Amino acid sequence: MKTEQEVPKLQKELTDVHIVCTPPASLTKWVWDWERKASLMEDWAKEMVDFVRDHRSRDPMDLEVVRTYRYFWKCPECGLEHEVPAGQPPESFDCQNCDSHYKYNPS
Repeated sequence: MKTEQEVPKLQKELTDVHIVCTPPASLTKWVWDWERKASLMEDWAKEMVDFVRDHRSRDPMDLEVVRTYRYFWKCPECGLEHEVPAGQPPESFDCQNCDSHYKYNPS
């Protein structure tokens, strides 16, 4: 195993982006059956398509852009990328490819 080195900066890469449209809460507020909720939401989604076409609906709704990232270290010795769950770096880690050992430095 090679000598211990400081880990390079944790990198963040956008891997997915999509829009989530949330229907009014009243749509399924008192419905406890998941299949029934899914059916109501599918019907509402079809109505939403019509809404976009004719612009007449006054139903409250929420649209949000959801971004999904992956966090990783790139080994300076061999270039292999090591994914880090939820952006939480370990205190230290070993490169699986070249056996270099790295100690985390948060700066």
